[in-house]
Amino acid sequence: TLKKLDSQLAIFVWVGTFFLCMSVILDYYVYSTYCQGVYPEKFWHIPQVYAMIGVLLELLCFSFGLGYKNKLAAQERNQLQTQQAQSEQKALSSQLNSHMLFNCLNSIRELIAQNKNDEAEEYLVKFSVFVRGVLETSEKSKSTLEKELEVSASYLALEALSFDDTFNYSIEVDENVDPSFISLPPLILQPYIENALIHGLSSKEGEKWLRIQVKDTGDLVKCIIDDNGIGIQDKTTLGPTLANPKQSLGRKLSEERISVFNKIYDTRISVDTINKSNGKGHSVGTRIEFQIQY
Repeated sequence: TLKKLDSQLAIFVWVGTFFLCMSVILDYYVYSTYCQGVYPEKFWHIPQVYAMIGVLLELLCFSFGLGYKNKLAAQERNQLQTQQAQSEQKALSSQLNSHMLFNCLNSIRELIAQNKNDEAEEYLVKFSVFVRGVLETSEKSKSTLEKELEVSASYLALEALSFDDTFNYSIEVDENVDPSFISLPPLILQPYIENALIHGLSSKEGEKWLRIQVKDTGDLVKCIIDDNGIGIQDKTTLGPTLANPKQSLGRKLSEERISVFNKIYDTRISVDTINKSNGKGHSVGTRIEFQIQY
């Protein structure tokens, strides 16, 4: 690659050298023709004019060549950075998929251990539908909000089997939002939904719900994942299992993937985690807000 850039720069150098040599020849010709003992009256009969033109042309050729070389080098550098970012995103996606599938298989194991064979069979059927959607999405470097909502619906239907009848979920999209035109990293919503189910709702007593809402706020689209689980603060009161200060693996990987995705496609996607409170210092759920500028 460096040899290629140097050869392209050499072309400009040779062209500039040609102009300089021609100016020297013209300089000698004009001097010998019009300047023998007299000072020329016309400026094009002055030898130094051709010398200066030759030097100027050589400098211009060299400057253009150097600028062209720098431009190609910058393009190649950006291409390499994009390839590296895409490789990082695929690696993060692979880690996410393995983590996600492990949790699903663990749910199946628990159903079988509890002798809930009918539920386990239904879970496997929905699991196959979910895995198909995951495989179709994860192979791509870019997905759409529409596809992500479809995969999320499959995952929620899958995990709903692990809960009792007290769990409800819904997905709502504003009429003026077309999710098929909004680009997102593949499987970006799923880890946050998984985190809400496993860490927020599984240990909650009573009614449990999770809502996904897509809203148009004018200058951006918000994709909101809202639940009425135990929230963030109250996890510290439930023992060492839920009091782990580390962020869930899927959520951490997702934040890294958003950063990489923004660099590759020059998008502006951010995510905020809001701990909902009842005003008395007790958490009443978690709200995840994706802010997507398009």
